[in-house]
Amino acid sequence: MISPEDKEMAEFYALANQWPAIEAIGVANRQGAFLFWNHPMWLAQSPDGIARLTPMHETLIRNKMLHGIEIVNEDTFSIEAFQIALENELTIIGTSDVHDLIDWDYPIELNEHRPVTLIFANKNNQDSVKNALFDRRTVVWFKNTLVGEEKNLVLLLNSILSIKSAASVYKVTEIYCSFN
Repeated sequence: MISPEDKEMAEFYALANQWPAIEAIGVANRQGAFLFWNHPMWLAQSPDGIARLTPMHETLIRNKMLHGIEIVNEDTFSIEAFQIALENELTIIGTSDVHDLIDWDYPIELNEHRPVTLIFANKNNQDSVKNALFDRRTVVWFKNTLVGEEKNLVLLLNSILSIKSAASVYKVTEIYCSFN
């Protein structure tokens, strides 16, 4: 016997399949949407947990219809997704994928923080944020690690760090970046 939840899910997917994803992506692009590939390393999409371009993603990138890729999801950083972003000039995104309260997944007493995408917008408004996303002006902060393109990491670090003494030493856990 099929549960009401399973029946509802089957009906949802049947309806969703009536509008192929590529058509929805085309409509979203014509409306000026910023589209990113979420969960490229998700086990349901990639059984070995390694992000790989599919023919569909290659077509979307070639046609400038895919603009970003999630390189961090919850507690997982994908070096392969980061490499895909660098090689294909995609904006990097990091998300917590939290569906409940933040404190349930990232307890304050454990001194943890959720993954965050830092967006370097010129102004505090929707258009400026959107422009920054399309221009790939992001850095991901994940487990006290900064991940991003060199130009964005330099921008961030120059804006927040200053040298007070040549004898002072500051430890950064890790920085992943691309170097030209």
